[in-house]
Amino acid sequence: MNVSSFKLSLKEKLGYATGDFASNLFWQPFTIFLLYYYTDIFGLSAAAVGTMFLVTRVWDTFFDPLVGIISDRTQTRWGKFRPYLMWLAIPFGVIGALTYLAPDLSQGGKLIFAYVTYTLMMMIYSLINVPYSALLGVISPDPHDRESAASYKFVFAFLAGIIVQAATLPLVNQLGKDDARIVQAHLAGDKLIIEEKGSGSARIIVTACDSSGSTQSTEFVVKILKEGAIPPKAISQPKTDTLWTGFRNREIDLNAYFAALPSDPLKFDVETDNPRVVDVSVNKNRLILSEKGKGLATITVHASNKTGTATLSFPLVISDPGNHFPRVVNRTDSLALNRNFKVHTVSVKDWFADDDAGESLHYFATSSNPKVAGVTVKDGQLVIKEVGLGMSHVVVYAYDSRGGYAADTLVVSIVQPGNNPPVVQQPLPNLMLDKGFNTDTLSLASVFSDIDGDQLSYSVTVVNEAKGYFHTMTVFAVIAILMFFVTFATTRERVQPISEKVSSIKDDLKDLLQNKPWLALFALSIFMQIYVAIRQSAIIYYFKYYVGNTQLASLYLVAGTLASLAGAFLIQFAAKKYGKKTSFIVLIIMGSLFTVLTYYVKPDQLLPMFVLQTVLQFFTGPLSPLLWAMYTDSADYSEWKTGRRATGLILSASVFSLKFGWAIGSAITGWLLAYFGFQANVLQNAHAQDGIRLLISYIPTIGLVLAGLTMLFYRLNEKTLAQMTADLAQRRNASRE
Repeated sequence: MNVSSFKLSLKEKLGYATGDFASNLFWQPFTIFLLYYYTDIFGLSAAAVGTMFLVTRVWDTFFDPLVGIISDRTQTRWGKFRPYLMWLAIPFGVIGALTYLAPDLSQGGKLIFAYVTYTLMMMIYSLINVPYSALLGVISPDPHDRESAASYKFVFAFLAGIIVQAATLPLVNQLGKDDARIVQAHLAGDKLIIEEKGSGSARIIVTACDSSGSTQSTEFVVKILKEGAIPPKAISQPKTDTLWTGFRNREIDLNAYFAALPSDPLKFDVETDNPRVVDVSVNKNRLILSEKGKGLATITVHASNKTGTATLSFPLVISDPGNHFPRVVNRTDSLALNRNFKVHTVSVKDWFADDDAGESLHYFATSSNPKVAGVTVKDGQLVIKEVGLGMSHVVVYAYDSRGGYAADTLVVSIVQPGNNPPVVQQPLPNLMLDKGFNTDTLSLASVFSDIDGDQLSYSVTVVNEAKGYFHTMTVFAVIAILMFFVTFATTRERVQPISEKVSSIKDDLKDLLQNKPWLALFALSIFMQIYVAIRQSAIIYYFKYYVGNTQLASLYLVAGTLASLAGAFLIQFAAKKYGKKTSFIVLIIMGSLFTVLTYYVKPDQLLPMFVLQTVLQFFTGPLSPLLWAMYTDSADYSEWKTGRRATGLILSASVFSLKFGWAIGSAITGWLLAYFGFQANVLQNAHAQDGIRLLISYIPTIGLVLAGLTMLFYRLNEKTLAQMTADLAQRRNASRE
């Protein structure tokens, strides 16, 4: 065979690509769901999981290069690298599924189980993926042929990513539903009755149906605590709702408003929604209110211990002594608007009056459901903007210049001709129930309403997410096993070292450490993977605890992956015109900019949220295909310089950089979640919510910027690559004459 004229067939390119499809059926869940699974489903602390991710990489430091060295020296009738796909496909699937098994163990037992299964999975991942990655370097001697195969490889990786992102949460719901090992739920009219069956967390989905068959659902998490685990509880409300100017500072003993075990002391976190009126801080158990101005503020207090968090909020008004507060004089209870009205205005000047002579009022408004109606007040007019069908409670505030205020609520319904579906007017909160509660009853009458006045019926589904995740990963395991067998059957190894002499391990390691292009790519891929790991791991937390809709995470991830696929397709044209290095740096800059902007999106701003995700993934998605194409070039560079080829070692060290970067990123995510005060399956305090927002914006961007700076040290340009390819082809052809 003339190596300079050989071309890979489409069948072999597709066959090779199925291997990355298989790998990503597990790698994608690791990056997106595994941290969440360990904290919210298996019940481990975020800090402990973060430490585990990093500690296990110490072993990988030695194991990954060892796999590369062994595979380089493997000699079988199937080649060096292909047989590992056949030998290890089944262990890969079995251990991968077991990683998501959730046995009922003590906290220490759970942590040991996680360490063992996760470490075994990472070892199996290395044993099959190091040879698989190295296979790309030996299926063809032509770099352009390998780039083409790499393109198919990443298309299949993206397809697997789309499947994982779109299907995982629906499969968890489907495969984990109707499981009564934790709780059983049934209905008695509009009453939801929850019966204790075990301990752990279960997700309960309640659906309301009207007489025409239209439905609306809401969901919440029930966490049944183990015996002796007592979370804090709010037991009363502070009375200091009005203070007169000049008080300067006021202290409140927070222990009077929360109950907890003395052996598990509380940690307090406080916030104000209006720092121009009052500044808040905590000194041990004392809430300190510091006067800043006049007006209305809402003070929120979070009390946390090792088991959970309790929250209470109270309004605080600071006003001048003797001030007469505004009052409501013309009450408007409700307003029904037909769909497609776009904007509707209501005068609020006649709603309120102030008894102080010459006092003018100012107004603002809030909407309880921004997905139905957005509201502002301009020139005394309440401006209602249509967003969607449903009901929203609009609160209009009138305040004077001396700190007084009044408020009135307007129920706004946006309807369509014919039947309107039920609406969720008050979502059910997550519940933490003590062991031994037996039953708990919730009323659904205040949760749902029907604009048309239809009688509602209800249905309820209990989802055991632990069971759902295990069965979902079992399905992915079966598919991955079959895909690896396809890759084994459809590929061949063709590139052999020019020198038949087997080099020593010492020489291979020396060559690796002197391979400057590879060293730059090694560091760069660690930083890139830190970016990916932090952001991907945080997305499901972002939607569950900030946006308030976990199921939207699937659509968000799929939108990003589709944009990545488009970017990966188009980057080949930019790379040909401007070069890989320049294209890479531009992608880094644009990706960093749009990633940072995600911090400023509000939880109800779904359109900007999804637009930013699409744009930033369009720029960051092509980075991986470019990187892996350059890795195979670095293997050629080593052979060009030394006359020795160690594809397995080079690619194994590259896989290690991928895993190490992911471990660092996931560890950082776990540690920072703990630092921000995150606790699973409870309402997060403002500090934790802000931390989750930082974890999908500013914090991962640091890794992306460092990757861009590292790219400046990559010196393997297109001219050198062309010369290198020609020289190697000439040497191989000469060695076969």
